[in-house]
Amino acid sequence: MLKMRSTDIEAEPTLGNALRAVADAQMPARFYQVLQVALPGAYQLWGLGWHRSAAACLAVSAFGVWSLCEQQRTSLEPQTRAARVMVGVRRLAGTVAAVAVGSLAVEAFIRFMGIVFRCPGCAG
Repeated sequence: MLKMRSTDIEAEPTLGNALRAVADAQMPARFYQVLQVALPGAYQLWGLGWHRSAAACLAVSAFGVWSLCEQQRTSLEPQTRAARVMVGVRRLAGTVAAVAVGSLAVEAFIRFMGIVFRCPGCAG
């Protein structure tokens, strides 16, 4: 059920190492289940005009791809071509996720400020 990398925890038993071991063991499997629904859901929500929900689903999907690439990368030899490809895909997925989440956060902040200051131009 829970596979932790014992070398990390035995080398330095800190909370950070324990949490990373749990995340490496659990997150890819959990994200893979959500990944199967999130990307088609994002496409469907975008078609319905629910752009914020589509961006949230895209972010979840990108985090899932990032997590799967991280899991695959750790199981490969570091200097192989496949490992370099996984690093590139992981960086691309992380960038897509960061842009999606960042744009949602900026948009939410602008809406909040529009409500606080009752600025009709800011609220859209």
